[in-house]
Amino acid sequence: MNRPVRLSRNTIKYTAVIAMTCNHIANALLTEGTAIYELLTDIGYFTALAMTFLLAEGYRFTSDLKKYKGRLFVFGLLSQIPYYLAFGYPQANIMFTLLICLYINQILDTMPRSAKRSLILMGLTALSVFCDWACIPALFTIFLSMARDRRGRFLAFVYASLIFGGFNYLSFTLPPYGYAPAAALLHAFFTMITPLLSGVVCLYLYDGGENSAEAETDVIMNRKGGHFNKWFFYIYYPAHLTVLAVVKYLIFLR
Repeated sequence: MNRPVRLSRNTIKYTAVIAMTCNHIANALLTEGTAIYELLTDIGYFTALAMTFLLAEGYRFTSDLKKYKGRLFVFGLLSQIPYYLAFGYPQANIMFTLLICLYINQILDTMPRSAKRSLILMGLTALSVFCDWACIPALFTIFLSMARDRRGRFLAFVYASLIFGGFNYLSFTLPPYGYAPAAALLHAFFTMITPLLSGVVCLYLYDGGENSAEAETDVIMNRKGGHFNKWFFYIYYPAHLTVLAVVKYLIFLR
């Protein structure tokens, strides 16, 4: 019998990085509305939910939460100017989105159910609206915390993808797009494919996607993989944004 395909944490992380890069190339350098722009943009939607899922897994087994938060904050700061120069978006970059999600994981894990906890979670979710991917990763983190099994966790991906598709549908019906409802619905549908695919990959192909013991083993192996695996995403994120900003500037000069 053939052994089922299993993917490590690092494999999923690098896949997410490649998908993100496709999206960023499209948004920074390509003409909106072209077929290649649409394809690369939609490919990139794989990344946000996959990275948020891996963040939740990492939270459960991190040895130093304070340093985890510090890395996200510092590299978020380093990335902000290149992020704005590459895309022109007046919002915080994905590092800050993930930082908020990390705080949400901590609140869900350490605070008992109460009105105070609900208010804090609502506040963090509202704050995430000003970041890349808006409130969707924050809501997804909360959905994941409510899941009791793999089916429930996959439903968290479904709910987050539907919310994302709904937001896209609304944006496609409004200026500057102004698509007819049927066209907007079709475009929104395509934006949901890769977020849902990330759920399949993270829950059905990931080595640590079935139970906490496997997840802990995979996170530990990731830690033993050396500084390269640990620091690659942090360094790559501001570095590739800087390259895109420079290339965009040079193209604009021409």
